[in-house]
Amino acid sequence: MVHLEDEGGEKNVKIGASLTKEMKLQLYTLLKESKDIFAWLYKDMPGLDPEIVQHRLPLKPECHLVK
Repeated sequence: MVHLEDEGGEKNVKIGASLTKEMKLQLYTLLKESKDIFAWLYKDMPGLDPEIVQHRLPLKPECHLVK
């Protein structure tokens, strides 16, 4: 997990565990330099269809919910 901080708070990004230390450092540097170009929140992506980004859990009506 890579932690990137800015004025908006902390941003977390998961990166591959199988990367070499050098590759992880290069990726971290790139992410840190480019963190302002990512859309971190839905409101950062105006015009995006909610049907694309909504999560749904397909539940069978005959199954009982378990907490």
